[in-house]
Amino acid sequence: FINTTSQKLQLHLSLAKQAEGDNSPTDFSNSYSRVDANWKINAFNLEAGIETLGGDGKTAVQTPLATLHAFNGFADMFLNTPLNGLQDKWLGAGYLLHGHCQLAAQYHQYDGDKGSVNYGDEINFTFTHNFSKQLQLMGKVARYSADEFAKDTNKLWLGMSYAL
Repeated sequence: FINTTSQKLQLHLSLAKQAEGDNSPTDFSNSYSRVDANWKINAFNLEAGIETLGGDGKTAVQTPLATLHAFNGFADMFLNTPLNGLQDKWLGAGYLLHGHCQLAAQYHQYDGDKGSVNYGDEINFTFTHNFSKQLQLMGKVARYSADEFAKDTNKLWLGMSYAL
């Protein structure tokens, strides 16, 4: 893990390897990597990155305790990593309006780690409004366009939170 901040530019690198446990009936070893950059310019935020969950066609990096909704798209198509792995390339932009409303958009391109499989792409939109320090309204829209994985999916999420 490397985290460097320079004039509101944040860079992030993560590397890991996942392999079988002691009594596993399957021998495997798959890699994980993530590289991303986030640049804040006053009320604007720009981001770009690539995350790869390795797969060999028989096994793939799995993250059963992760909240992949926050990382691999709001349509939740990749809560389990496909056996050919997952390569998620994304671009995003956000804007903070009057200090309490945030608008954001992200575009994801999903491919397999093994072979030349194109899973599809997804666009996400987020709106957050803070009424106070305790009360927040949030909305999310996801549009997944399938290519070689799953089917076209649209989702709408609405939420409200109150912190004590």
